[in-house]
Amino acid sequence: MASNWWQLPGPSAYCEDAAQDLREGKNIILKLPENMPGGILDCMHRAFPTEEGGSWSKHVVQDGDRAPINQLYRSFVIDRKPSDIRNPASLAREEALSGRIIWLEGITTELWPEWKEFLENYAHACRSVDPIERLLFCVPLVGQIANTSPHEDVCLSHHKWLGCVDSLDTLLYTHSCFRKKNVPEPLKRLTIAMTASLAQWDPLIVDDISVLPIENIFDPFFVLQRIAEKRCWSSNDYNSPKWHKGQVNIVDGIKMIHPALLSVSNKIEAVQQKIWAAQVGIMLPFVETCRQRLLQILPIALKVPYKTRFGEVITSRKGLEIGHIESQIYRNGNYVPLELKYMVPKLREIRNRLAHMEPLSLDLVACKEIVLTASDLHDGKG
Repeated sequence: MASNWWQLPGPSAYCEDAAQDLREGKNIILKLPENMPGGILDCMHRAFPTEEGGSWSKHVVQDGDRAPINQLYRSFVIDRKPSDIRNPASLAREEALSGRIIWLEGITTELWPEWKEFLENYAHACRSVDPIERLLFCVPLVGQIANTSPHEDVCLSHHKWLGCVDSLDTLLYTHSCFRKKNVPEPLKRLTIAMTASLAQWDPLIVDDISVLPIENIFDPFFVLQRIAEKRCWSSNDYNSPKWHKGQVNIVDGIKMIHPALLSVSNKIEAVQQKIWAAQVGIMLPFVETCRQRLLQILPIALKVPYKTRFGEVITSRKGLEIGHIESQIYRNGNYVPLELKYMVPKLREIRNRLAHMEPLSLDLVACKEIVLTASDLHDGKG
């Protein structure tokens, strides 16, 4: 599903911003944390297609010869004499490479110092070449080495993967992963919202959770702890989470810690709050829709004025809350279908739990009274 991720608004905008710098004749550094989904090169190709004049090539950095200039000449320049000068300035003036974009891949921590120096010198050399005719480098730096990028220059720009994803991006991606799952409403919308809330900016979390039974979404701590262990995260990272490890990022303008790190650090309440927030967004509107439908289909059983147990007098049927409806159904049960008598208390329990910031259980949300009867009400079939 990684290809879908890079077509979403936030991720694609990241590549579009980088591609705009290429159009302006700048070399670019893509500063990326660990545990990113694949497909960013394809996204860059879409953002800056060859039809615009750029010709993409890929160079996998070699360990045998650490001199970047030698590697590049050997891979991209033919008919060169050994005695010819080989340096960043001569490479920038190579007519055969005019307008080409080289994607550098495979730079390790050990090889990075030589490539960093080369890129700084090459960016300086580009100043003497017309922007349209420049050979440009697009360099993804992943993890720790992204924190040691070469200095920005008029011909070298940085693009850090920070605050590039918002909650809508993750929700859309999650929906695409759950779209074909045979799950009844409103449980399907709820699982999508909960998974997206847990994933925050990380689509790999969605990939892992979406193939598991639904009960893992309602109790995700084991899954999240397993993900943290796979990434070699521990509770020691919690007090100083690292961007380059993918442990912290910005979503919707808010700095957030990855839920897998929260789980392995035993921050259960923080994870539960994410689950609760997603449930509120789906289930409270659901309860309200059912309440309004009940007011329509139970005109005889629901009467006003109605005096609550606190002494408040409600004079309009629209003012009857789900608890008031339950009370009147209990008193005037002869006018109410049996399935509604079982369903309304479930709605009240959902409302009350969420009002007290208690996450809902799968047993409650997936009970037949909610999944069947309430779904019919929500669809206008009741």
